[in-house]
Amino acid sequence: MTRHPEAYADHAADFWLMVGGDVDRGLQLALHSMVMRQTSLSYALVRRAREVGGTLTDPSGPSSPATNM
Repeated sequence: MTRHPEAYADHAADFWLMVGGDVDRGLQLALHSMVMRQTSLSYALVRRAREVGGTLTDPSGPSSPATNM
């Protein structure tokens, strides 16, 4: 992870969300992955991290009040 964070951030995020039990670390790594690679997979990983953490919002930016109902 230290030598090639762009290659492992998504895998590490998945680990922390599923096995590691550290949602905050998982979200941090998912966001890092999304910044480096704007792919549908990275957006889905951020969404899953936010669902697990209870902070579901659109990873592409602030959401309108209508989408939070």
